[in-house]
Amino acid sequence: MARKRRIRREKEIIRKQRYHRRLKQERETLRQMEKTMTARLLRMKGTKPLAQQTYDNAQLSRFNHVNWALKDSAVREREERLRAVKSSNV
Repeated sequence: MARKRRIRREKEIIRKQRYHRRLKQERETLRQMEKTMTARLLRMKGTKPLAQQTYDNAQLSRFNHVNWALKDSAVREREERLRAVKSSNV
């Protein structure tokens, strides 16, 4: 009786291992398909790959940061000039 249980348990373990191996392979296959299809879609759309988009976005972000800093500086200088003009007119 114990022998049958042991054999049944071993078969169950083997079945679970096969099942998990199959799931893992299927997930990997789906990941590969997703990458392939995404690349194909991007080519069809004529857009850049994600890595290039990320780089471009980082460059744009840096540019925007500098642009805002320059605008803030220009606004402060303008306010100072207006204050100077008002104080000289009074």
